[in-house]
Amino acid sequence: YQGIYPNVNQAFALFEHYNADWEDHQDMAYFQMVTALRLNEPGAVDLIDNFNKNYPSNHVIKNVYFDLANYYFNNEKYSYAQKWFAKVKATDVPKPSLPIYYFNKGYTLFAKKQYQQAKPYLEKVKFNPQYESDAHYYLGHIAYQLEDYKEASTSFTRVSKSDQQENLGYFQVEMNFKLGRFGKAISLGEIELQKANGEDFSQLSKIVGESYFNLNDYKNAITFLKNYQGKKGKWTHVDFYQLGYAYYEVGDYTEAITQFSKIIGKKDKLAQNAYYYLAECYLKKERKSSALNAYRSASSMQFNPDITQTSLLNYARLSYEIGNPYEAVPKVIIRYLETYPKTQYEQELTALLLSSYTSSGDYEGVISILSSQNDYKDDRLLQKVTYLKAVQLFSSGDYRAAMEYFQKSIDNDQDKNITARSLFWKGQTEYELNDFEQAISTYTEFERQGPSKVMLRELQYHYHLGYALFKLEDYELTLTTFQKVVNNELDFPRSSVRDAYLRLGDANFGLSKYWPAMEQYNKSIVMSPAQSDYARYQKAISYGFVDRNTQKIKTLKELIDKHPTSPYVDDAYFELSTAYSVAGSFDTAIATYEGLVSRFPESPYTSRAILNMGLILYNQEKLVRAEQVLKNLVVRYPKDGVAQQALGTIKEIAIDSDNVAGFTRWVRSLNFETFTDNELEKTAFAAAEKQFLSNRKKQAKKSFLSYLDAYPQGINAITSKFILGEIHNEEEDFDEALNYYRQVIDAGSNEYREEALVKASQILVSNDLAKDAVPLWSILEDIAIYPENKRYAQFNLMRAYYQSNNFDKALEKVNEVLVLEQLDSKIKWDAYDILAHASLKIGDTLSAKKAFKMLEKAPLDQLAAEAYYFDANQYFLIEDYEKSNEIIAALSQKFSGQPYWAAKSLLLMAKNFYALEDAFQASYILESLIENYSQFDEISTQGKSFLEAIRQREAEQNASLLQSEDNEEQ
Repeated sequence: YQGIYPNVNQAFALFEHYNADWEDHQDMAYFQMVTALRLNEPGAVDLIDNFNKNYPSNHVIKNVYFDLANYYFNNEKYSYAQKWFAKVKATDVPKPSLPIYYFNKGYTLFAKKQYQQAKPYLEKVKFNPQYESDAHYYLGHIAYQLEDYKEASTSFTRVSKSDQQENLGYFQVEMNFKLGRFGKAISLGEIELQKANGEDFSQLSKIVGESYFNLNDYKNAITFLKNYQGKKGKWTHVDFYQLGYAYYEVGDYTEAITQFSKIIGKKDKLAQNAYYYLAECYLKKERKSSALNAYRSASSMQFNPDITQTSLLNYARLSYEIGNPYEAVPKVIIRYLETYPKTQYEQELTALLLSSYTSSGDYEGVISILSSQNDYKDDRLLQKVTYLKAVQLFSSGDYRAAMEYFQKSIDNDQDKNITARSLFWKGQTEYELNDFEQAISTYTEFERQGPSKVMLRELQYHYHLGYALFKLEDYELTLTTFQKVVNNELDFPRSSVRDAYLRLGDANFGLSKYWPAMEQYNKSIVMSPAQSDYARYQKAISYGFVDRNTQKIKTLKELIDKHPTSPYVDDAYFELSTAYSVAGSFDTAIATYEGLVSRFPESPYTSRAILNMGLILYNQEKLVRAEQVLKNLVVRYPKDGVAQQALGTIKEIAIDSDNVAGFTRWVRSLNFETFTDNELEKTAFAAAEKQFLSNRKKQAKKSFLSYLDAYPQGINAITSKFILGEIHNEEEDFDEALNYYRQVIDAGSNEYREEALVKASQILVSNDLAKDAVPLWSILEDIAIYPENKRYAQFNLMRAYYQSNNFDKALEKVNEVLVLEQLDSKIKWDAYDILAHASLKIGDTLSAKKAFKMLEKAPLDQLAAEAYYFDANQYFLIEDYEKSNEIIAALSQKFSGQPYWAAKSLLLMAKNFYALEDAFQASYILESLIENYSQFDEISTQGKSFLEAIRQREAEQNASLLQSEDNEEQ
């Protein structure tokens, strides 16, 4: 039928139609059955049963299975062939056909990869001349697949067909490799490589390269291993390890790093070895922070105990040397000592442990070890770290805790140098706590220790002692002490010397030695004309005391002209007006008073300036204008003491102008108490004040309340309200205290308003109502006479504006604060912190950079750590990834106690390393970040996303990563 079975069926149908009487139906049924079976028609198998039933005496059916099996075999349909071979027994096959049966069935099973089942059938024809070469060829492949390489080699040597022999070259190479015959594999492989290409070239390169690798011939191994293209274009961790190790052995550490660093995402023996050698390579290339990560990774695995221990030791040493962004250095060292208690490195690591505590500022850790019952005893070191802890507390403003540690250092008198320093700083602490007498006593004890000139100069001892004496108004000793500063001005900062001249002037001024005072003020002015406002003001006042009114006027005018924004300008206007009055220049005095009132309407001098204007006009007998000015004063400041003085003068004007009736009506229209009532009021106030001054506060409170009930608008009403505020504040009844302070503030300009603003704002801040204090600070900044109160207002406005996102105003205040002298350390660094962040918020990156650069020197680790991070991020943005990592390494070494910035830095470092094509470092850092800093949700989430992205990208070239994912899914 020539194999055209569909047409045969049509022919059978026509034959039956035209030969219905044909008797040989058996042949017809047989051919129809065979045709249906070969066409694999539905129900074809049932035709066999039907044929057996209809023609039971016919034995031809036994040949049908064999015939069908061979048919499908010849058509390479091995699944169908296997099905029919399974129904054929060797006993049913004619003897001449047995070789065909054995080979065809054996090959069919081979094709279906059923090697064990195929083998015995092929064995039966391996000596049959017709099938010998083919049988050995496939038996060789079966042995190869069953990893019986010796047997495979034997079979392949008996293959005689040339085309089959040509196909065996690759297998011979691989079998020799797998049999450990590396030299033979190399010689055969290099021959085969000359004619190989594509996939065979890649695989042969791998075999030859790995053979050289196993023979420790790493140079030749590299030549071949790097030509390997991987399976489906992807390498495995083993591939990367072999090439990396070969590069390591020949000293090409850069290339070794490239290969080792691609081994990520798995923890096994190979990975531990790879990370150890990767760390070694990094050290060879002086990349210590990278080596730290690799050693840490190798030390976390237990597959090779020697590598685990060595890696942990090196990890501890490197942590101490360069810092550790993942965990505290002492923690690493302690882990090694606890894991390997009998180590020969115990003394070395104990020394590193104590030093690491000290260098990281974790002085409590050192103190804990040195104070506990163990073998680590070093009283000298204990004194040192106790002193350092005290200085740390002092720098953070915790003066009482600092005092305790300074005293401990003094008591543990092991090192005279440290004892002396502890005494000095204890004195500084007492000064900050306003205990000036005790501070002087401690300073004196410090001096009795006999400190060297170098120490005295370093600590600016006489400068600080001078200030303590000045605070106690011991002006004679103040002069003596500050004179030592100016006599040795090269030993002190220029700002301190200039300040010493000011205090020398003030001390002389306090002793009424005005000419010597002016001499010192002049020296201060010469040193810094731009910062001479206070000195000029004091110099002018001194001229007034020595009857040099002309010089006083000149000096005050210089102050106003040269320092128009100085807090002393309103003072200068008032004194200048007074000086013009003394000189008889009344019109100029009035004009100057008017200038003061116009420029500084909220100044405490304003009411007195208006009063003095009125008095000058009265003395000039300009009664109408004087009356107008003074009446306006009374209306504007009815509760100020100047109102009563003004009323007295207005009364005199009324008498002089014979208008007492008009004066009386005017006074009554204002609801002022009569002069008789005023005397009664004074008596009531004096009684209450006496109780207060006698410290009978409870009775005083009742008396002042009675006074205010009787005289709510009295001349002493403001004073009474302020004192009531003070009493309630002292009793910690802050709501009532705030109520009275606000009444004083709302009364307008008065002598208590400045202090009431300070006290009220402090109460608001202590009750977490800083936002409500902003208007008070704004007023205080405008009206403050005392520089410290103006500073207080500026400092708090700076913070409040920043916290309310008013960045422009915050920056305005920052700039005002940073030019101030003798700035408290905490306020100074707060100002730079706000300057940095506010500048970023308004897009002024240049100013932010400068501020962050300053913050790197901040004594507060949180501020300094952020500044380092900012710098590292700036280098990341300009793609200088190595420099960015250097800064992060410095950050981790200096600020290990700042976990938030450690986490941020790790994320940035991971980005740097991945940009540098170091997937190992990037992945490892991210894994550590996720493991150790889960408390920072946002950073941890970013780390997880980045790690997943890295793994997906690396999986495109690394088959081991895909295997890891598959294993996880299973």
